Amino acid sequence: MIATTSLTNTASLVRDKAKPVSSSKRVRVSFVYPGNQASDYWRRSVESFEARLHEAGQPYEIKNYFSKPGSEVRLQSEHIATAISLKPDYLVFTLDAQKHSVIIERLVSNESTKVILQNITTPLKEWEAVQPFLYVGFDHEIGTKLLAEEYIKRFPEGGSYAIFYGS
Repeated sequence: MIATTSLTNTASLVRDKAKPVSSSKRVRVSFVYPGNQASDYWRRSVESFEARLHEAGQPYEIKNYFSKPGSEVRLQSEHIATAISLKPDYLVFTLDAQKHSVIIERLVSNESTKVILQNITTPLKEWEAVQPFLYVGFDHEIGTKLLAEEYIKRFPEGGSYAIFYGS
C-alpha cells in the first residue's frame, strides 16, 4: 500500500527541522543522475539531501555519478554498475530513458540496496509486487496546476507561451 500525504502536511514536513537520528551507523548513498546540464536541479537535490542528513545528525557517505540527460544511457548504466559494486545502502536514480526500467527491475530485486526513484511520483504497474523502496519528487500534476493558475492570474486575457525542452 502506498501512503499519500496532503500538500500541506508535506510542506510542513519539508520546512520543519529534521528529527535527530539515534543510529550512529554510517549510511552510504549513491546518486546516479543526469546532472551534467545547464540546470543545477540534480546537484542542488544532492546538496539538500546531504544538508538534511547533516541536520538530523546522520553519519553518511555520498557518491555522485553524473551524466548528460537522455543521451548517455550507456554511461548511466556503467555508473549504476559501479555504484552497486560499492554496495550502498541506498541508490537514488531517475528513469532518464526507457532502457533504465530493465536495470531498475533487477535492482529492486536486490535486497541489500534500497532503490529510491526521484522525479517518478507514480508507482509503475509493470513492476507489480517488486517496487522500489521509495518514489519521490516534484508532483507534476500539482505543479502544472499551480503554474496554470499563476499564468491565468497574471494574464487574465490569455497569452502565448513556449516551453523549451531538450536533452
